[in-house]
Amino acid sequence: TYLLLLGRIVWRFAVGHPGPTDEQRGAAHTLGRWTHYAMLVAMIIMLITGPLMQFSYGRDIAVFDWFQIPTPFEASFALADGLHLLHTYSALFIFFAILLHIGGVYKHTAFNQDGTLAKIIIPGRQSSRPTSARPGQHGSGHDQEGVS
Repeated sequence: TYLLLLGRIVWRFAVGHPGPTDEQRGAAHTLGRWTHYAMLVAMIIMLITGPLMQFSYGRDIAVFDWFQIPTPFEASFALADGLHLLHTYSALFIFFAILLHIGGVYKHTAFNQDGTLAKIIIPGRQSSRPTSARPGQHGSGHDQEGVS
């Protein structure tokens, strides 16, 4: 799972963030994009500090009880404590960013109804609603027959 998560993070940085629909442009989309990237950086920090923290405590890392990765250096509890703090703050940031993310998905699903949840679940899918139509409107006004 370690390599799978690392691969997913590399893929997101390589592919980039999904583009906005016309309704999602502006500060809120920019905040969402940077929050995603900050979450990915926090995950990278956790992937690095986790093993380093164990090594700093002088512990080997057991991989599914198949084999052990021996610690490459001697114990340094001061370093381990600093890494533990960084690891903990990264985890807390990810937790609160996920809550923010869930709130944003709820907003888009319940209020905006702009197809964002479908874009998340089905990669490459565009918004299900025409960008010119808003709730309570009927598109560009060209859908009424016989009106001069």
